[in-house]
Amino acid sequence: MFEDADVALLEEMLARESANAIKFEITYEEYLLGRLQDYREAPLLEFARQVSHADLAAMTDAEAIKRLIAVEEGIARAHALRARLVTRIAENRPASADRPGDQPGAAATPAEDCDKDVGPEVLDVSEWLPHELQMAHPYSCTAAQELVQASLVLTGRLAATWELLAAGRIDYRRAQIMADLLGQCSPEVAWIVQAMVLPKAPGLTPGGLATAVRRALARVDAAALRRRHARARKAANVGYYPTHDGMARLFADLPLPVAAACADAIDTYAAGQHNDGDTRPIGMIRTDILTDLILRPWDTTRPAVTADVTIHLTIPTTSTTEGTRWDEDGAEADVDGQIITAAQCRDLLGQLDSSRLFLALHDQQGGLTAVATPAQLRRAARRRRGLRPPPDTPGYRPTPAQDRHIRTRDRGCRHFGCTRKAIHADLDHHHPWPAGKTGTCNLCTYCRTHHRLKHQAPRWTRQLAADATLTITTPTGITRTTRPPGTEWPLTPEDLLPARSTPGQDTSRRPHATQPDNDPPPF
Repeated sequence: MFEDADVALLEEMLARESANAIKFEITYEEYLLGRLQDYREAPLLEFARQVSHADLAAMTDAEAIKRLIAVEEGIARAHALRARLVTRIAENRPASADRPGDQPGAAATPAEDCDKDVGPEVLDVSEWLPHELQMAHPYSCTAAQELVQASLVLTGRLAATWELLAAGRIDYRRAQIMADLLGQCSPEVAWIVQAMVLPKAPGLTPGGLATAVRRALARVDAAALRRRHARARKAANVGYYPTHDGMARLFADLPLPVAAACADAIDTYAAGQHNDGDTRPIGMIRTDILTDLILRPWDTTRPAVTADVTIHLTIPTTSTTEGTRWDEDGAEADVDGQIITAAQCRDLLGQLDSSRLFLALHDQQGGLTAVATPAQLRRAARRRRGLRPPPDTPGYRPTPAQDRHIRTRDRGCRHFGCTRKAIHADLDHHHPWPAGKTGTCNLCTYCRTHHRLKHQAPRWTRQLAADATLTITTPTGITRTTRPPGTEWPLTPEDLLPARSTPGQDTSRRPHATQPDNDPPPF
């Protein structure tokens, strides 16, 4: 797999047009059903036997290395087959079936607005195909879109790269680099760059291959690199994502020289502080330096940065002779999807007690009961009056209380696999208004893309239950179920423990704990 490709064989691949004529005489439905059946029958059992501990223990190091290479080649061939299958499905999902660009709700980026050198193999496919693939397999939205684009490019203008992948000579990561860097070049430029780079590709690391392709592009079509840089500048963004243990990673897309200068400045400030006696780890000093440079806490001339904070609380209750009592020590809480302890929650309440703080109260099954400020919660406690969801309204637009309740309950787009925040989402009437009322049981959040999918993608169906469970079905019968965060697994640890037999007690009839029915075992 890691030796140089044969140049004569490569030239034959480049000249061959037969690869583009490969057709799979199966339907999309047959493919999906076949994949499920494959994993339930003998091949899976045979695979499990091959990788059993006994077989591995009996191998010599040389045999293990040989098997490892064979496995890597098999993975590469499977990725090549996946690209062909995606291309086969795409043939039956033309862009012409989508809403025309001159109608409201059409694609946000119509073909005529794209750069002129974007490959027609991508523009000619329905914008809903990645979402359909995501329902069939739990890719992220971005991963599904990248899979469609890479598959169409590899099986089209980069047929030679695809053939090396199908032969197990390069892995998918390297093929994906080729598709990313050459996907928007002309077929002639892609052909020349492949001829320059592919003979050495099997022996290059992914980073080395990317460098080699960029150097070849600079010689053949320097304008392509300039266009890529311009597109990357337009797509630049700043954000963060959670990592672990209450931490998160901040990112920013910057031009390379600017990023290097920023990192060097932070390192210089941190080194100076360390030399002045700060004994903390240097990485911790760097993060504090970055925070201070951005927030500038010493600058009182600017208004303070404020934001709404919502704490989600689930407080267990216990029944006593004096009535129902809240078990505060057993309370569960999370902020922005990250679990915090009851003690951390009390500290946070003390620090953020203001009109910008909201408490989302959940029942023991995870369902949202009410959203209130600390002041509203105290008033309700004094009046001994329970908090409830906001009432229905006769109008089309939800009330502010309904808006906050639904966004707090759903927390993000409710479409399967989407991670966009609810603050940026649309509120959608599941049953169209006025036949469907404007109430919490008929509203849910969708990002703009999946809101359009609900109303425009042909032959998709969905059902919204009273407890906000959403069931989505694709045209080919793939069904996925989503629930508001916190209600996905309505089981306690005790439900999963084996029954304990006591003298005189028959445990044979104890019902088994059941998992939610959104996926069959072992998922």
